[in-house]
Amino acid sequence: MPSFLLSAQYIKSDDTARNSNYVSSQAGDGFSANGEYRFGNEKQFRAIARYDTWTDEKLNSAEERDDSSYIVGGVWQQNKNVQWVANVIVTDNEAGSDRQKYNGTAYMFTAQVEF
Repeated sequence: MPSFLLSAQYIKSDDTARNSNYVSSQAGDGFSANGEYRFGNEKQFRAIARYDTWTDEKLNSAEERDDSSYIVGGVWQQNKNVQWVANVIVTDNEAGSDRQKYNGTAYMFTAQVEF
């Protein structure tokens, strides 16, 4: 579609540990959804967004924690060689999560140059 893109995926990673005293480090489930809207006379502008969430599998379900992040931003295709991207990434991991140390907000402004 020239004007927009929507997509999503669901992920489930089973526990493959052979020992019942622990759970595989990547066991859990989650989903990711993203969208893009293109506009302008030549579709040179884009609004982008993405949301991710993940729940680790634990031996005790009370220990399970949700990790999530989202990205919002804008893109300008200046010409066939230069593209500018400005976006914000917000990470919101639940207290007690193995990934809690990654909480926060990141602001990014990049230029992609292709020749």
